[in-house]
Amino acid sequence: MYNAMASFESAGSKGSTRLHIDMADAVNIMLYAAPTPDGRPGSAAWDLFKVEDTPKLRKFLRKKFKGQYQHDPIHSQQFYLDTGLRQ
Repeated sequence: MYNAMASFESAGSKGSTRLHIDMADAVNIMLYAAPTPDGRPGSAAWDLFKVEDTPKLRKFLRKKFKGQYQHDPIHSQQFYLDTGLRQ
């Protein structure tokens, strides 16, 4: 189970859930989202990547975050891909 924290979509955001690979089939259900600080309803957005894209993601992460993780850069669950990084 992942419990997410509030996040924002701008440079340097840590997101509510960092990049990871589910080890089994998963169903994601948002049970609750607190209102935003300005009173708007809360929400969630998930960025999903195809499994065949994982070699490209790993290559990008190894180049961008060299030395900032141990072993596999995706399984380390240390990185959030903000808008700039996703582009």
